[in-house]
Amino acid sequence: MRNQARDLARLSDEQFDILREGHPLVKAKFDAWIQQLTSCTNAYASRCEQLAAFMKLHDRLPRHRGETNAEHQLAFWLTQQRQAFAKLSSTQRFALESVHPKIAQLSQKLANPMGKFGLRCEALRQFIEQHGKFPSPKGEDDEEIQLGLWLARQRTRLKTNALTEDKVRLLRHTHEFVSDRVDHWQDPMCNWQKNNNRCVFFHCGVRTCAKTFITGFQGTITGRVDWLSG
Repeated sequence: MRNQARDLARLSDEQFDILREGHPLVKAKFDAWIQQLTSCTNAYASRCEQLAAFMKLHDRLPRHRGETNAEHQLAFWLTQQRQAFAKLSSTQRFALESVHPKIAQLSQKLANPMGKFGLRCEALRQFIEQHGKFPSPKGEDDEEIQLGLWLARQRTRLKTNALTEDKVRLLRHTHEFVSDRVDHWQDPMCNWQKNNNRCVFFHCGVRTCAKTFITGFQGTITGRVDWLSG
C-alpha cells in the first residue's frame, strides 16, 4: 500500500479505479489522499502559475522524464490533478483551465469521461466492421494494439465492477460481437448456453421440416394409390 501511495499519480485511470473500489477502507484512504492533493488554494494557484510559465516557454505539457527536476515535479502534479479531477472544486478547475488552451482541452475531456469512452467504442466498432475480428494487443499496427489493450482493460474493469452501467451499456451497443463478448465476460457459460439453444432450435427445425416432408410424401403416395385403384 505504501508503494501505491507513493506512485498514486503514476497509476492509469483503470488501475486507480480498480484499487480505489477494492474495499471501503481503501476508498476512504484514497479520498483522503485526493483531498490532500487538492487542498491549499494558495499553493494550488502557485502551481498553476508555474505550469503556465512552463507551457508558455515550451508550448507542451511537462513530461515525467523531462530534462529538469522542475519539469518532472510539474508533470507529477498535473497527473495528480487528472487523477483527482472529480474532486476538484470549481475554483481549482477554473484555475487549471486558465493555465493554457491545451490544459483547458484536457479538462473538458476529463469532465466528460463518457465522451472519451464513446470515442473508443466507435473506434472499436469501425475496426470490427473493417476487419471482421477483434483487435489484438499483439496486432500488426499501433491502432490495433492500443484498441486491443483498451478492450482487455475493459474486461478487467468489468470483472472488478469498475465499469459504470452506462459504460457497460455503451460497450454492448458497440457491435454484436462486443455484446456477445461482454456476455461471456459476465457469464462464461453464456456462449455455451446460446450455442446449445441454437442447436435445439436447429434440431427442432429439422424435425419439423422432415415431418412436413414425410407427411407430404405420404399424401402424394396415398393419392397415387387411390388414383390407380380407381
